[in-house]
Amino acid sequence: MCPLSRRRAVSWMLLLAVWIALASGLSRSSADDGARPQQWIVYITAGTPQLRTQLIRQGLDIVSVDLQGVTARLTPAQLRALEQAGFLCQVLEAGAQSIPVDDLYHSFAETEAELQAVAAQHPDIARLEVIRRSVEGRPIYALKISDRAQEDEWSEPAVLIFALAHAREHLSTEMALDILHMLIEGYGRSGEITNLVHQREIWIIPDLNPDGDVYDTESGYYRFWRKNRRPNPGGSFGVDLNRNFGYRWGCCGGSSPSPWEETYRGPAPFSEPESTALRDFVESHPNITVSLSLHSYGEWILWPYGYTYESPPADMRPQDYEAFRRLAGAMADLNGYRAIQASQLYLADGTADDWLYGAQGIFAFTFELYPRTPNPGFYPPGTVIPAETARNRPAVLYLLRMADNPRKVVGEGGDLTPPQVALTAPAAGAYVSGPLAISADASDDIGVTLVEFIADGRTLGLDEEPPFALVWEDVPAVGSARVWVRAYDAGGNTAESPPVLVHFAGSPPGYFPIVQRQSVTSP
Repeated sequence: MCPLSRRRAVSWMLLLAVWIALASGLSRSSADDGARPQQWIVYITAGTPQLRTQLIRQGLDIVSVDLQGVTARLTPAQLRALEQAGFLCQVLEAGAQSIPVDDLYHSFAETEAELQAVAAQHPDIARLEVIRRSVEGRPIYALKISDRAQEDEWSEPAVLIFALAHAREHLSTEMALDILHMLIEGYGRSGEITNLVHQREIWIIPDLNPDGDVYDTESGYYRFWRKNRRPNPGGSFGVDLNRNFGYRWGCCGGSSPSPWEETYRGPAPFSEPESTALRDFVESHPNITVSLSLHSYGEWILWPYGYTYESPPADMRPQDYEAFRRLAGAMADLNGYRAIQASQLYLADGTADDWLYGAQGIFAFTFELYPRTPNPGFYPPGTVIPAETARNRPAVLYLLRMADNPRKVVGEGGDLTPPQVALTAPAAGAYVSGPLAISADASDDIGVTLVEFIADGRTLGLDEEPPFALVWEDVPAVGSARVWVRAYDAGGNTAESPPVLVHFAGSPPGYFPIVQRQSVTSP
């Protein structure tokens, strides 16, 4: 505990006193007027959303939030004011140190080059667009992944994934790029990924805030920068892009009117080219049904609304609230995150997710990525990138599958009926030499979109049109294999045939190896 902390209830009069003290002692962290004052990383106990919201309203540099309190970067004066008001505090790090930039993370230039390379190397399934330019003139890229990438496929449901609205959250860009590579590299190799690329338009914006990204890293040390780089009156810089969207903008104390604050909402909704870029892109793609905003950190899955504590909110259909709850819960089961309505952490108005659902009817989710705790906070070592991005792949694939109609989880339309599939050749127990002909019958109430041929967990090939058949050319010279097929439909539903055991010429009598079945994943 902080040395002066006392265990007592915090009255509203004391809260008022601490607000005044904080308002008079805030560091101007949004200005470029010299070195930061000394700052400590402090955990402040605040057990209700209302209390957490009141702390955030005071302009503290909040670095993470959980259901018991907030972690903030505080000056010694701010810490003393909180202690004197009766808040329980725990100093996690005294005199926060500078953190050198980790080159395992993509810089903006590296992200740009990677997007351009992917689009050039895979024009059949990837298309790159510049949707707008930032305050300082940098391009904001959107990359489309689909089987007809160069066409507008308005009849297909679209998914929007965007990252780095807040500049210091670099793991979010890595997550967006990992999703991109999962889809590109899995296409033609994984039945699930190939089917989704055929049945969805998937748009990925890996860096919504390129100016903030560059500013946070260009000195060689992280600057803990959050906002964009809009010059503000009075010498401060930046607007919080995730408080600049037009639905309930500035309505409810979930953002700041002060340009000096970290949650400054801007002079008007959509005042920034970066938020306008996302708005215009969404409005020009009416087939977007679900979105995923990538942030860090805390390991949360959040859904709207952030502007109100109401649950369900008055401006959300109860059926939609239940759909959000079920979809988020299913994803949390897959990645180990915690799923809640955004305002259960604290109020935030003018957010992208609130606008995406409230104004556009899109089922909008946020992943607050690794870590769960302030150590290592915004800047985890780059060595964790592979594990922490791979961890989210199953949840992302689930969201892509549900994009045909997210409301199907509550029985409001959509396709939940799996196909039917049977392996018609080879026969169980067959002995073969040379290439093996495999065939299947598959049907669906709407239509089979893909059949995947599998041996011992390895994808042998894919077929989109009946008759569904494949010749396995490179069969083993000896041994046995379990062979089966998996059928897909446009709703992402699947069905598998029972496996059959096939023996290859030259196998010794009685040779029946035990082969463990496994799900097909992308390489």
